[in-house]
Amino acid sequence: MEKKDKLLLIAKERANFKSHLVAYLAVNGFLWLLWFILEDTSDPWPMIVTLGWGIAIVTHYFKAYKKRDWVQKEYTKLLEEENEREYWEKGLYKEENKDSHSS
Repeated sequence: MEKKDKLLLIAKERANFKSHLVAYLAVNGFLWLLWFILEDTSDPWPMIVTLGWGIAIVTHYFKAYKKRDWVQKEYTKLLEEENEREYWEKGLYKEENKDSHSS
């Protein structure tokens, strides 16, 4: 996949998240306003929607904004570990010591 294609996917995910967030805020705002206007003395029933949907919003946020950071960090860590393993397996540290002693 080309870099531009990846960036387009990231942009779409982030735009979808923003749309999801706007819908969440609008619907929940309406439900809480309705609960308040009706002067309902019962438990705040919009809380169920706010919490349930809020979990989905947080999950969507991490998928759109943070997942790639975690993947990139893990990838970089694995590359560094692999490079270090190759360094020791190939005995490159011995060659460096030879070069520093012969100077």
